[in-house]
Amino acid sequence: MDKPYEIIKKTWPPVTDEAEWEKFKKELSDPAFIAKSERMRALRLRKPLNHRLGSAGKEGKKKVWRKQDQILKAAGRVPPVHDMLEDQRAREYARQHMTPEQWAGIEPMQTPIKKFTENAHKWEESKRSETSDSSVQSKRWESAVTAGLQKAEHTGRVLGEGEGAC
Repeated sequence: MDKPYEIIKKTWPPVTDEAEWEKFKKELSDPAFIAKSERMRALRLRKPLNHRLGSAGKEGKKKVWRKQDQILKAAGRVPPVHDMLEDQRAREYARQHMTPEQWAGIEPMQTPIKKFTENAHKWEESKRSETSDSSVQSKRWESAVTAGLQKAEHTGRVLGEGEGAC
């Protein structure tokens, strides 16, 4: 932020006005802005996984994934997570938090996503071998995604009035 305006202008061409840049720098030093920034940083740290969907969201990314899958298939590669997880939602959750190289098995997975896939896989294995409905595992987790995350997807509370869920 202490760089001369000429360097900033070369680095970020959309910054067109030096007065605008000075105003921006002043806003960054505002105590209210700093407090909000710290609060948002603390919130961000509570979420261990960064999704990689971009502005198109999950549906837009599915088109990209189909192309990547065709390339992998042509190369004879099967993504390790694809074989590890049977549940489609769990696969998609894992994939949206991985780079294409991690999905293809070229690079190692980040620790949080590795834990997610291992937990989800264990849950799927236990569901396959489960013999009774009174299993603690089946009551604690509703799906491979909740098992992978090791927390419930929702609290089960419905806020609102009237009869039935809206």
